Amino acid sequence: DVRLAGDITVVILTGGGAWLFDEAAQKAFPKAEVIRPEDPVLSNALGYREIARLMTSRARAA
Repeated sequence: DVRLAGDITVVILTGGGAWLFDEAAQKAFPKAEVIRPEDPVLSNALGYREIARLMTSRARAA
C-alpha cells in the first residue's frame, strides 16, 4: 500500500521493467533511496541463484 511509503527507506528495482519504473518509484517513495542495478535483468537472476543456494544449504542441514 503506497500509503505506507513513509516507512520504506530503500526500493530496489530489478528485472526487465526496472528501467520503466525508476521515475514512478522515486515519485511513489520520495523519502526512499531507489536503487536500480547497472544490469537489472542479471541482478534478478543472481538473486534467484542466491535464494536457491540458501535453500539447498538449509535442506542439506536438515
